Amino acid sequence: MIHAVIDVRAIREPDGSVEHFIATVEDTTERVQHLRNLARLRDLYDLLSQTNQAIVRCASREELFANIVRHAVERGHMRFAWIGLLDERDELRPAARYGDDRGYVDEVRIRAGGDDPLSRGPSGLAIRAGRHRVANDFAGDPDLAPWHAAAARAGVGASAAFPIRQANRVVGALNLYAAETGFFDEDVVRTLDEMALDISFALDHLAARKDLEAAMRLVQDIVEASDAVVSIYDREGRCVLCNGTYARIVGQPLERIAGRLREDLMPADIAFALRANDLEVLSSGEPMRFQETHAGTDGRHLYQSAKFPVRDASGSVSGVGSISVDVTELVRARERLADANRVLEDRVAERTRELTIARDRALAADRVKSLFLATVSHELRTPLNSIIGFTGVMLAGLPGPLNAEQSKQLSIVEASSKHLLQLINDVLDLSKIEAGEFQVAAEDFPLHGLVQAGLEAFAADASARGLALALDRTPGEPRVRADPRRVRQVLDNLVANALKFTDRGGVTVTTSREAGQLRVTVADTGIGIPVEGRETLFRPFSRINPDPAREGTGLGLAIVRRLVVAMGGEIGFESRVGEGSRFWFTLPSAPPAGTPPPPAPAGDNAANAPEG
Repeated sequence: MIHAVIDVRAIREPDGSVEHFIATVEDTTERVQHLRNLARLRDLYDLLSQTNQAIVRCASREELFANIVRHAVERGHMRFAWIGLLDERDELRPAARYGDDRGYVDEVRIRAGGDDPLSRGPSGLAIRAGRHRVANDFAGDPDLAPWHAAAARAGVGASAAFPIRQANRVVGALNLYAAETGFFDEDVVRTLDEMALDISFALDHLAARKDLEAAMRLVQDIVEASDAVVSIYDREGRCVLCNGTYARIVGQPLERIAGRLREDLMPADIAFALRANDLEVLSSGEPMRFQETHAGTDGRHLYQSAKFPVRDASGSVSGVGSISVDVTELVRARERLADANRVLEDRVAERTRELTIARDRALAADRVKSLFLATVSHELRTPLNSIIGFTGVMLAGLPGPLNAEQSKQLSIVEASSKHLLQLINDVLDLSKIEAGEFQVAAEDFPLHGLVQAGLEAFAADASARGLALALDRTPGEPRVRADPRRVRQVLDNLVANALKFTDRGGVTVTTSREAGQLRVTVADTGIGIPVEGRETLFRPFSRINPDPAREGTGLGLAIVRRLVVAMGGEIGFESRVGEGSRFWFTLPSAPPAGTPPPPAPAGDNAANAPEG
């Protein structure tokens, strides 16, 4: 279509008759189109203005959407418009519509996900891409074939879709339809993009306002439901706000308290004290805490009050807020507790004196017991040594030959005597440790020679029982600083225990180096130690396996632990039931040659060793 202005002028003869006409034709198509575009932009800016006014006025999303689509048709010259929101299946569902769509909105289906034809229209593409999509020749676009028939009935020449966001997430689309093709030029689309951004902002604003209103309702409900006393007083001392709890305390209806002075609501002395605290907060501009008195219908109560400045829009302090909690019973309870504590302290002091006396008596008795055991053990060893010696002489046949039964009985006497002597020696060692009379020497000596000699002492017993007895030595000739006699006592006890609780396999003694120390490990393939017996393993008179066939006093490991600790080492074990045990102890390495030995340890070194 061409627009033109035709100017026709008649050329006349002198007598006034028309000789001919001169016609001028001016093509105004471009000017008309420009004016039409200007009018369209003016109307679109008016649409944008109306949208912004709707954003300010509308209190709900539904009302906002309804206003936007109506203004799009009435002021934006759209044939029809609708806003769709995504449902749980990613399909666009109408939330608002306006204009004569001839059933288009009801008929069409639009998806935002997938790759089927229903997701290739402007709306689906706009939602997926997060930017506008325009179809300025709706009928000529093959991707829009699923909607051609419905669009033709509705008189659609062009369409455009603009994504709508909420909380930075695309939730739907603004869908606009024009009768003429090419309607959505660059200027139109730019303006409509701005309108879509305003709609997204409005959705965020509405959501935030809804959250704020919900929060305010929640706070109001909490304040009203709270037993705390809540109030706000202005700078002149008049009540601005309070809750029902405050109203019950002052004995006035809630609606009659606002605007009144404290002096009108409570005794003058209490009102004066509360006002003085308010003035401190007004002066400092900072939150403060007070213990205050309020007069209730049942007498005066103590309250713990948190007071804070209330500021106006300019930031100036306009009043004081207060949240108070009744602490009357708490204060009384604290007083009762303080009285009870004083009584308890007196009782504890008395009981402590009694326990001190009892402890001193027990220590004295323990020392007497240890002295007694040491003395008795010494006296018992002398006759036992004689019994063992004379039994050995008789078994050797020196006084004369013995028959088989006599030899058997004397062997039993000898074994029992040695067992009893070992028990007496263990009791004597333990009593010396506990009496503080036990000492260990400190000298440098080679470890392997002592260990080898110790194993040789058990070789015959191990061979008789069919058990292997082996030594796995660390390379070199390591030297330790310890008491060789006590080291041998520790090793003998651990090897004897290992052989005692091993029925098949054998016992292996291993030496190894660790930082500044040497470790000796005695490993067996015996019955192992059950979990329930491991905590008491190093305690005196503790026996894990009470089998009569495996003799023992329960003192060996207790003494071993004290000996190792007294020599500056550590002891420990690992065990699995049915697989065997590994006992290990460490000893300090001897310093380089020429280093003087340390002073002899005090007599109570071992006495203070832990029992495990």
